[in-house]
Amino acid sequence: MTSVDLYTSLPPRALEGLTAEGFWQVLHDMARKGLLEESLITPQNLLMVGLGPFVFPVELSGKNRRNRIWLYKPLVERQELLAYLEAQLYLAARDSFGPSSPPAHQLEELLDAMRTTPPEPTRFPPP
Repeated sequence: MTSVDLYTSLPPRALEGLTAEGFWQVLHDMARKGLLEESLITPQNLLMVGLGPFVFPVELSGKNRRNRIWLYKPLVERQELLAYLEAQLYLAARDSFGPSSPPAHQLEELLDAMRTTPPEPTRFPPP
């Protein structure tokens, strides 16, 4: 799914206090941590500027610079994520969490949402 598709598919409650820019930063951080595969699908019109031994790409189109669209593919399987959340809920029920951990009711809401939401059909063949 693209970053725009992901943002528009979120329920309004999940977007409280979160801007589109903040959401995309979260997606980039998740890709950096290895939870998502991220690829740029916006067309690019690059000019390669050389300065000594270094070459720097410069985007010529202001529209492409401002409106980049990324494609995201999960690297964690749905069942693995459900198992992880269920384990976290079990630990929360036993009060094994620290003060910075999410409360049990938030984990239950997330698990219910994941169980009732059908899996996203894959658009790409598996690697």
